[in-house]
Amino acid sequence: MYLVNFSNQYAAGPKNIALNFLKNACSSDHQFVFLLPDLQEFRAVELTSNVKVVFVKKRFGVLGAMLNALLVNKLYIPNMLKKNKVAAILAFGNFLASETNTKKIVLLHHPYLVDEELFQRLPIVQKLIEKLKRMLFKKTVANVDKVIVQSTYMEKKFLEKYPNDKGKTKIIPNPLSAKLTKSKAVLSEKETQLNHKFRILYVSRFYPHKNHSFLVRLSDELNLKGFRHEIRVTVDHNLPGAQAFLSTIQNRESIENIGEVEQSSLQAEYLSADLFIFPSKSETFGNPIIEAMFYACPLMLPNLEYAIALADGAAEFYNPDDVLECCNKIMKIGNNSAVLDNMRERSKQQGLAQIDADEWFDIYLQQLSE
Repeated sequence: MYLVNFSNQYAAGPKNIALNFLKNACSSDHQFVFLLPDLQEFRAVELTSNVKVVFVKKRFGVLGAMLNALLVNKLYIPNMLKKNKVAAILAFGNFLASETNTKKIVLLHHPYLVDEELFQRLPIVQKLIEKLKRMLFKKTVANVDKVIVQSTYMEKKFLEKYPNDKGKTKIIPNPLSAKLTKSKAVLSEKETQLNHKFRILYVSRFYPHKNHSFLVRLSDELNLKGFRHEIRVTVDHNLPGAQAFLSTIQNRESIENIGEVEQSSLQAEYLSADLFIFPSKSETFGNPIIEAMFYACPLMLPNLEYAIALADGAAEFYNPDDVLECCNKIMKIGNNSAVLDNMRERSKQQGLAQIDADEWFDIYLQQLSE
């Protein structure tokens, strides 16, 4: 039996990945016991006899998250180990501090834990919070047998912080969601859609490193040059710092926040976008990028390691935070249908080459069983 902790996978991206894993577990021949967040999406999954679940109450705020981490590691996991014959533990939330001889694997997907440049940019209160997380992650690294990262970029950042733990890392890229169907009809439909205003899409809930302020400066530059455009963002207004950004764009016609969108509804956004932009300064992976490629969206990305690792050969790159360069490239693309068609084709081919949820699940199974 394998014990899997998804109890802190709340956000849309991690939640969908966790749901992919849970559904694959239900159709497998292996025994699983899951710690899941008490959310309707997880309760709606039809469980099979080989899968047991324990729901963990969602607690809000930093203190709530810290309390949950303490309860999960010091109460839930030890109790489940007593009640079940567990061969390995997999934790998807950066932390696994339960002390046991059972094989332990953790997924690192919080860049602030290992990216020093990002960490130093944080305001003092958030930096203090991240220091507490780093203390727990340091204990996690010493405690686990393997640290899963999602890209070569994250492996590099991890090893810069933990050079003595090189043998612990394994790169497993995120899959395309099971909700995305590899349909040539969908992809060909994308190629025929054009908008009166050039529509630019950025899929991200909002965190400081996501660099949403770049879009405000970009839109100003595009407006100054008379380029008609619409930038659509998916900001969750409940996240720290989001309200300040939303206030900035409140009276701007060229930037619209459509709020956090469930993955099942994102298809329409990807299909109607003329360009996908992702100005984030750091990513553990970047699922929206591979989703945009799957839907044949032309890509405009900063030439940072995480973006190059995912989309080299498929995207156009600009120097990070160089608004003028990005603006000029967008205008060149937007005024040339042949360039757009070429970028769509590059995205489509690379998108179809991504692993799917079934392949990804099998890779994790192999790690658990080794």
